[in-house]
Amino acid sequence: MNKSKNHLSQKTQAENGGAAFQQSHAKESLAQKSLAQKSQVATVSKTRTTGLLGETLAARYFLQKGFKLLEKNFHVQGGEIDLIVQKDSTLFFVEVKTRTSNSFGAGEQAFNFHKRQKLLRAIFQYLHQKSPLHARWQLDFVSIQLDQKSKKAKLKHFSDILGA
Repeated sequence: MNKSKNHLSQKTQAENGGAAFQQSHAKESLAQKSLAQKSQVATVSKTRTTGLLGETLAARYFLQKGFKLLEKNFHVQGGEIDLIVQKDSTLFFVEVKTRTSNSFGAGEQAFNFHKRQKLLRAIFQYLHQKSPLHARWQLDFVSIQLDQKSKKAKLKHFSDILGA
């Protein structure tokens, strides 16, 4: 009886040791996931910061050209318009792409069919909600290349990219 009890006790300890290992392993996995998530957040945060800087530079560019800034980061379901500016009676919807390197290509290469469709949906929602009387509008694209070393930015403005 004593031998059987001792065997059960050893088995329970082994099982508990296994459970302790599993808990320890689970904690390590959670810690690794947490580090991976923090890394993703840092990447998203850096990307978002770069984007906001580019949008600010583009807004400044349009203001210097005599445009009036109406909206910045206009969000609708399924899309966002970076800048909405106006000059005379024409609305300009502006997509801004900012790059710190050419690893993913130039900013203008990021404007594809899918992005165009999302922007057009957002533009039509904006026109419907906020400006039904504006008949004249166009879509412009601004590509900004940031040079981290020289602290300079190169801005390219592509006007009326839909060619309407």
